[in-house]
Amino acid sequence: MVSRETAFEMRYLREVCVDMELGRSFDDVAERYNRLYGQVGEERGVLQKKRMEDAYFLLKLLQFFNTELTVQINKTSNRIDVDDLCDSAVVEVFSSENEWKHHVCKVKGCLEGFIMCDGNEKLCRRICAAPRETINLSRSMPKIVDKCGNSPVFGGQNQQASKYCRNHQELAANEPPAKKILLTINIPDQIVSSRIVAMSTDLASNSDTTMHIACKKAANVKHFHEKTAGIMAIVRPCGMVLDCRELYTCESASQLFVQLLKLIDEPNARIEYIGYDRACEFVPFLRNLKKKGNIGAEKLLEKQYLVDNFHIAGHTSEACDPASDKCEFHHSLPKFSKISDANTECAEQTFSWLKRYKNIVKYMTASRFRFFIYTVIKAHNEAIDRKK
Repeated sequence: MVSRETAFEMRYLREVCVDMELGRSFDDVAERYNRLYGQVGEERGVLQKKRMEDAYFLLKLLQFFNTELTVQINKTSNRIDVDDLCDSAVVEVFSSENEWKHHVCKVKGCLEGFIMCDGNEKLCRRICAAPRETINLSRSMPKIVDKCGNSPVFGGQNQQASKYCRNHQELAANEPPAKKILLTINIPDQIVSSRIVAMSTDLASNSDTTMHIACKKAANVKHFHEKTAGIMAIVRPCGMVLDCRELYTCESASQLFVQLLKLIDEPNARIEYIGYDRACEFVPFLRNLKKKGNIGAEKLLEKQYLVDNFHIAGHTSEACDPASDKCEFHHSLPKFSKISDANTECAEQTFSWLKRYKNIVKYMTASRFRFFIYTVIKAHNEAIDRKK
């Protein structure tokens, strides 16, 4: 039941889920429904895209919570508060143990503990226009930028649209923005990585720290203000997506730093080799943090890093040149012999199918976006797991 006027059979909603996994939009699915069934009887009105979207999320939420779902009615719309349920689900997802870390298959590199990290800016959504603030955590931690990740007020029958979220509506009234305050949080330098992750899940994921000391030119880094900067995914060579997080500012070393820390903190994570198209700037970033006493960076430096086959051709530093004695990150080096045939383009291939949802998610709220990405990745991972 989506509203007092709309109800769907579970069998039909399962067909809708398959349509969504294949990349069809809610508009397309609603249009298909209206063409097939919309004119049957005067009592049946036209199905709107919003009702179809709510029905999809309610089914996925029922499946996620094992049919034990306590719902709240939105006082403004007098409908089930789907966003609140999605928020609850996302909190549970990110606070629970990684359900895909135990996957092992015969694909080269999967058993050997190879992962590929990459960002994609196509899968983005609208974001609150409140100004960002720079935050210093401690001497041994990277600077981070706190950016409001909430969705702006979209508007509708009962509210006016705004480029700010509900928490920053004072900025919409042309009031002068509050003075930006540079915060210094005193944290022991010898901090364990699990505590880093626990206290900076949101803040550090919003980081804007970028180390332009290797092959990436500063002019090629784009900054985002009115929309998110996409997602960062960590993928096995077989295509299994181990982790996926939103980027609120441009892709940076400190964002990947926290994301990897959370992953390697998991027991039996099986991560030995890490591929990244900017490994030649990420590793110096880690070494700099290690010099300042950061244990998390020291732990990450125990892994081996390489640049993937596709991007290495455009890298010009000695650290990426196999003809140089200073080469560290070229995939042809002897230290990478165990994964020499591994698919280093697995992350790019993941984005090739994930980007089919870019037009579906760009106007979603924050909670719906995160839960939707989780559901499609879960369906993808389950399909891979069945094949092993």
